[in-house]
Amino acid sequence: MLQSLPLDIKVGKSILRIKEFISHYRIDGVYVSFSGGKDSSVLLDVVCKFCVLYGYKKVYVAFSDTGLEFPELKQFVGNYVKYLSLKYKIDVILDKVRPNMSFKQVVSKYGYPVISKKVSRSLHDLQNPTSKNVNIRNLYLTGITSTGRECKSRKLAKKYYPLINADFRIHNRCCDKMKKEPLHKYEKDTNRKPIIGMLAEEGEERKKAYMQHGCINWKRESCNPLGFWKEQDVLQYIWENKIPVASVYGQLIIIDGKFKFTGEQRTGCIFCMYGCHLEKGEDRRFIRLSKTHPQLYNYCINGGEYDEEGKWVPSNKGLGLGHILDQINVDYKEVK
Repeated sequence: MLQSLPLDIKVGKSILRIKEFISHYRIDGVYVSFSGGKDSSVLLDVVCKFCVLYGYKKVYVAFSDTGLEFPELKQFVGNYVKYLSLKYKIDVILDKVRPNMSFKQVVSKYGYPVISKKVSRSLHDLQNPTSKNVNIRNLYLTGITSTGRECKSRKLAKKYYPLINADFRIHNRCCDKMKKEPLHKYEKDTNRKPIIGMLAEEGEERKKAYMQHGCINWKRESCNPLGFWKEQDVLQYIWENKIPVASVYGQLIIIDGKFKFTGEQRTGCIFCMYGCHLEKGEDRRFIRLSKTHPQLYNYCINGGEYDEEGKWVPSNKGLGLGHILDQINVDYKEVK
């Protein structure tokens, strides 16, 4: 029902949720988690709009500088904060945080992110059997819990079984290490609570979280005021409010009544392989990367070596993703 509301009503509801959150924690006690992507750009604009409406003169923003962003996105972050400060005549205060480990170090120690977060976690446990994870491994293989209850959603698809014995480590820890942990440290150091911009329609886990907590999760002390928005709402807001976005997105156009960027549709971590097995033709992310950022493409695909345990890891010549993509049957070579 909320997702079907017109955009102006959604904006109003989001502002009310922000008001409720900031009234509880005060403006000095919250920050906007800003990635530089289209969703968080809209979120930050809405928060600034709220500040003007309710007389606040500043807002804190935190950007996790992981080194995995498109160069255009990283440059855009500082420019956008300055733009909003001038537009709304408030202090948009930008804090940058950085992870303790590089992506190269994370995948070498924990494993490469493949297929999805859920599948990567399942494969990690199955690759590393211990006496403590017997029940969860059995759940992944059979879909039956330790109490005998059927739980098909946790069962690993058989087509991924060969990856259990792959010659490379697999894990879903990269997001935790690269993004979440630096922001959690920031929250602890500043005692500020996050305002985030995640859409429930982006996945089952996000949908489940929104259905359980709504826009404010008081237990985890976080606010997600755009949770009930859809991607087309975000793009419509950008269109109607002339919101600048990172140049890597290209131009926002309308095709068959739908908003669409001419460049990248999403701007997550450049080296992430989640979902790339579902992409086809020229729209495959690594094909696009080979054309738009050839140096980054070469660093992603090339390199790699076997460590002392016989596992494939990044080398000085590159991350070695080509070897990983070959194992999950993803064609990353440019179509001639």
